[in-house]
Amino acid sequence: MEGDGPSRDAERKDDGALQYKRMLSKEQRLGARDISRIRKTGKTFSKEGYVFWWTPSETPKFRCAVAATGTAGRNAVVRNRTRRVVFAALEKEKTILQNTRFDILIICRKELHEKNAQKEAKSVIRQAVEIMGQNKKHDTKNN
Repeated sequence: MEGDGPSRDAERKDDGALQYKRMLSKEQRLGARDISRIRKTGKTFSKEGYVFWWTPSETPKFRCAVAATGTAGRNAVVRNRTRRVVFAALEKEKTILQNTRFDILIICRKELHEKNAQKEAKSVIRQAVEIMGQNKKHDTKNN
């Protein structure tokens, strides 16, 4: 059966216990204070059930957090799967994101459908990165 084995993001330790890979390294994750700061001072972009909040990063690397609201799924299993899909899309777009130097909060507001979920998330992330880059250019021109 398909659901009997461990998922693709799990590995077995020496003692046989499952250990799941982290979605982002510790340096790339945002804490609660960072999220509050982004929500207060950041800029926003909304598209296709996603809301992106961003602000220039205090570190030389991009940092990110992904949240899924109750409208993104009827229970925690569905919401966590939505977050994993977005994190996987972020992983695939890592080369673009590494040059952004932004703190990014992504809020998922709709349930992802199995077939196009990752493709859709990648597309929206690329659009958000383009907008962030354009805003950065405008900000430097005004200063």
